[in-house]
Formats: sequence, C-alpha cells, structure tokens
Amino acid sequence: MFKHVGRLQATASLAAEAFVRALAARDFERLERSLAPRVRFRALIPPGPASATGATQTVALLRKWFEDAQDVRLVDKQVGLVGDRVSITYRLELEEDGPRVVEQHAYADVADGRITTLDLLCSGFRLIATNNDKRRTGGVSDAG
Repeated sequence: MFKHVGRLQATASLAAEAFVRALAARDFERLERSLAPRVRFRALIPPGPASATGATQTVALLRKWFEDAQDVRLVDKQVGLVGDRVSITYRLELEEDGPRVVEQHAYADVADGRITTLDLLCSGFRLIATNNDKRRTGGVSDAG
C-alpha cells in the first residue's frame, strides 16, 4: 500500500513540477505536454471565473495571461498531496507595465503523468512598489 502512495506522489509531483516550470519559462509547448488532452481547467481570477476544456484551450488561456510578461522569475513553489489531489502553489515575479508579482494556488488530478483536472485561484498581477528597499504590493492587473 505505501509503495502505491509513494508512486502516486512521485508521479503527481513530477507532473506538477513540469507544469510550473513550463509556465515560468513561458514554454507553452511544454506546458501543453504537461496537460492531458481532455484536461478540465477552472480558474477564479480577479475579473471573474474562467474555464477551458482540453489542453489546447487551457494553454491558450494561460498564454493570454502570461505571454506579454518579461523577465519571469519563479520565486516560490510548493507541491504536495491533499488526499488524492495535488496541491500546487507558486509565486512569479515579472515585468509587465512595471514590476509585478502573481501567486496562484491550484489543485490538480493527475493520471498517466499528466494533469487531467486543474482548479486554480489567482491573486492577479500585483504591482510591486519599492520603498526604501522594502517591497510591498499594491495595484492589480486584471490578467490571470
């Protein structure tokens, strides 16, 4: 029993890692390969809910949110299991009309090494302001 759980966790973690790294690199081809062809994607983003069905539509939505971003840096990432679902949290800093930070929390189902369901909550692209070398966030972009 424990070996099965270990394999499930390893497979799920690899799929989640592949997704986050591809997104941070804005490698949309690799991102699509991390998703099952019939993935179900649901997101709650600052302008309201968004959804897509299928890897191509899901990547098109993610591309719309991230394609104009420059200097994308993965600054934090956590992957774990919540029961049989994968918990994925990541924070990216980027340049898009000024320095921004975005954090996304997701829960995913994984089968055969690919994400089959992805439910995501997004902070929005928050403006980073510098004040005496202390960073604070303020302002928001409605993008993902």
